[in-house]
Amino acid sequence: MAETKCPKCGAPLESEEELCDVCDAGPDSVKSPSKMAPPPPAKTPSVPPTAEESAAATGEAPPPPVDAPAPTLVGDIMTRKLATLFEGESLFEAAKGLRHVKFRHVPVIGPEGFLIGLVSLRDVIRAMPSSLEPNSDTKAAELLQRHRVGDVMERNVKTVAVDTPLEEAGQLMVDQRRDCLPVVDESGNLIGLVTATDYIRLAVSFLKKA
Repeated sequence: MAETKCPKCGAPLESEEELCDVCDAGPDSVKSPSKMAPPPPAKTPSVPPTAEESAAATGEAPPPPVDAPAPTLVGDIMTRKLATLFEGESLFEAAKGLRHVKFRHVPVIGPEGFLIGLVSLRDVIRAMPSSLEPNSDTKAAELLQRHRVGDVMERNVKTVAVDTPLEEAGQLMVDQRRDCLPVVDESGNLIGLVTATDYIRLAVSFLKKA
């Protein structure tokens, strides 16, 4: 009968399953060194997204290169990635959506993408009962479920095109006391939104270059 020895130090063992009294090693400690957990992979240093990547994620117009000509048209600064609503959606859905978007107004479109109006959180709140009335929360919930976006939205909204000069669009916003203008194509389909924030961002970029 062959003598069983520790594969690590050679000390005699009574069986292959016995733990060596000399070096505390068993047969598996030599035969299967790969059972040890591999070292964790080296961490790749995180690289912050570029301004262009951030703009693409939010739908905003990317900032122009340093040596690029100054923006002159609405299409140069407008936001293209938009949240929209349909006329037949309940005010409950509209209120929930308006709380999660960065715009004060949300365009309302038809089935084919044709712009038919704008709705704001203020429009929704205006349709709500006063919080001072008895059971106002219950009444508000009923109203939000009963009424539709089309009941409170603004119709016949002023619009601009992608090739509208920024000066013209900005003056229209001032004259109309608006903080946004929908941007539509030749068929009236919504393609973007230019906001007061877009103009402020443009002004800040000019100030940084000054």
